[in-house]
Amino acid sequence: MIQTHCTANYDVVQALDVFLAHPKNKDIAKWALDDNEWKALQDFEAMLQVPHKYQQAMSKETTPVLAGAIPTLERLMTEWENLAARQPHLAPFIDHGLEKLRGTYNTMDNTRAYVIAMGACIFHASCMWYA
Repeated sequence: MIQTHCTANYDVVQALDVFLAHPKNKDIAKWALDDNEWKALQDFEAMLQVPHKYQQAMSKETTPVLAGAIPTLERLMTEWENLAARQPHLAPFIDHGLEKLRGTYNTMDNTRAYVIAMGACIFHASCMWYA
């Protein structure tokens, strides 16, 4: 059976229920999460998967390219905006992250090093995957 996030999360919930039901753990059983708290954790997972994916993509490069920062940031912002549109209850949380990213984006956009790197990337074949 292929485990998805849903089945993996369900397995974790079941394992924690069994663990907390053990008599030795009765003193910590009061900290068990209810269904709403599990749902909130799933929401945070969905929100945090987006920046994690892009951070992983940039960090796996053996030689990160400065010119890749802006396109990666743009894709991250777009994906977060799409997630907020699909799940409006997450929008207030995502908006805080987007506000910070927009500030970073504007700073990069107004920094000569990034502008020069983007111009150099257009003419260099190694940057073509960013297009």
